[in-house]
Amino acid sequence: MLSNHKRLLLAAVAAGGLSVAADFDETRLRTTLAGGPLGGVTASGSVDFQLRPSSGDRSFRLEVEGLNLPAGTTLQVFVNNEPLGRLIVSGPPARGGELELASRDGASVPKLEPDDVVSVRGTGGVLLSGVLQRPILDDSPITPAPTAAPLLAATVPDDSRVL
Repeated sequence: MLSNHKRLLLAAVAAGGLSVAADFDETRLRTTLAGGPLGGVTASGSVDFQLRPSSGDRSFRLEVEGLNLPAGTTLQVFVNNEPLGRLIVSGPPARGGELELASRDGASVPKLEPDDVVSVRGTGGVLLSGVLQRPILDDSPITPAPTAAPLLAATVPDDSRVL
């Protein structure tokens, strides 16, 4: 059963006043990793970080795919320019890799914060990067908001159709 405090919090979120993680006992940060094309192919990826205050457990999961690199290539993962770990590129069809760290398994997982920058680097520099943000209640990843106000409807002068 939800306490009055949690009901008020959920009501504020539903009204658009707050953005919080879905579980009240965890901190969750996510980002989508993006970068420029490499040999005509643009890779993609994602990061999910979780901190459970009640147990102190921390987990970090990074996945990348679509890397136009030879299988077996080692890539480095950084957070705020500090090395965190490495991944090995797999062969086709995924041509990707992952890095999973969990403190409950003995791994050293730093405490991450919103706006921390995660990057995947090869010998030539940064291949992919993203900025960690808190997810909204529907558990979808945060995507950057457009800087201009959204256009709700527009009239086209030629034939007066509404878009």
